[in-house]
Amino acid sequence: MYQRETRSRTHFRALTAAPLLLGVACGGGSSAPPEPIAVVGSVLIDGTMQGPLSDAVVLVRDGRFECVGDRASCPLPPDARLIDGTGHWVLPAFIDTHVHLWWLQDSVWTAQAQVLRLAAGITTVREMASAHQLSAVLALAQRAQNDSYPGPRIFVSGRVAARFNRDSSAATFGRLVTELIERGVDGLKIKTHLTPDRLASVLETAEGRGIDVYGHAPDVATNAQELEAAFRMGLDGVNHVVLLAPLLQTDKGQSGSMQNERPAWIDLWRTIDPALEDRLIAAMVAEDVWLEPTLVGVYFQVNPGAHAGAPALPYLPAEMAADLAGDTLPSGSAEAAAESLKRMGEFVDRFKARGGMVVVGTDQLEYPGFGLHEEMALLVGAGLTPSEALRAATSKAAFALGWQDRVGTIEVGKVADMVILTSDPLADIRNTRDIRLVFKGGVAYDPGELVAGLVPRVSP
Repeated sequence: MYQRETRSRTHFRALTAAPLLLGVACGGGSSAPPEPIAVVGSVLIDGTMQGPLSDAVVLVRDGRFECVGDRASCPLPPDARLIDGTGHWVLPAFIDTHVHLWWLQDSVWTAQAQVLRLAAGITTVREMASAHQLSAVLALAQRAQNDSYPGPRIFVSGRVAARFNRDSSAATFGRLVTELIERGVDGLKIKTHLTPDRLASVLETAEGRGIDVYGHAPDVATNAQELEAAFRMGLDGVNHVVLLAPLLQTDKGQSGSMQNERPAWIDLWRTIDPALEDRLIAAMVAEDVWLEPTLVGVYFQVNPGAHAGAPALPYLPAEMAADLAGDTLPSGSAEAAAESLKRMGEFVDRFKARGGMVVVGTDQLEYPGFGLHEEMALLVGAGLTPSEALRAATSKAAFALGWQDRVGTIEVGKVADMVILTSDPLADIRNTRDIRLVFKGGVAYDPGELVAGLVPRVSP
């Protein structure tokens, strides 16, 4: 169904396959014996459209999946280190398609947030173009390629934003794209409104180099028709369903700003035009445009106590903790905001029902890892099945990155990224939190030991 799932990519960051670390790594970094690892007896959910496989064998050697199947099809090598998977579920490790690693320029927080993501089962993230921080992100991505680095590997987005005067030509933006690609980015995020000729220059230059382009809808277009044109020109994905609301208004006067005293999305999502919504969904599906809803950010605004169990809370920098204390909705807005959040979920469900590709991204600076599991639960609440939500955080997310030949499913030859759960995620999507072990490229990590190694920050 998805052209994106079958086309090959020409630009991939090299992913190293570190030696296996048998048993459990506490933060990684030690040398690993060469023996293969076999997880035996689990229920396998491999991230494809196939159903679960009971009493499965997953054999890992040299950081890759060597055999995946039942006991008959995957004989165990005599030198394999066995992990008893009886009563457990094995599935691909998770991918968060929207994070900001260096937003606060706080190296301690950046490192600890990466550990928290890994402890939550995330082995790949897409860094979503933090401003003026590309060099730091590229350097971190280089280190994270090593599977013994205790944090997810990093897909780096370049930021296509206003850095020229208003008279700059379309060719100038094409040269910016070339510059970002030559610096080593894996994809491009549009973060400023571009005229159609400038947008076309960005998309054409990126397409010629095998690089995908994505962004916020209001940064790409001023109305639904312009957004549809951007899809036809080659825009690959849309970040944040909340930001679609201004483009789905019949009355242009209602489009407003997202920076009002009462956030504009609260009212705009209750007045969207169903005909424009249907037309936009049809255009996205026709052009294979993926949707990254990031419902979780709005959910935390509507439900300010929902983050109470987030493992990140003791480690937040003072600045971030202070921001959280003031991040509440205006008085009298809670009921309307909840209604709008429900409407966003309905949009996501309609998009999925028409054949659209939904991927899991969080944009959660404050709750790394925790936000991904909340996002999956919100997608199930919106109408996706647990299996669909899992694929949105694994195989579909890998397609959105163009890394589907390497990660996202448990298949022979792919990088050995997987999680072992103690509870069935198909029975309850919230069971994805019950993680026994995380494997990044065949290196095993115990989530509890990872978190135990972090240093709490003093609250303000």
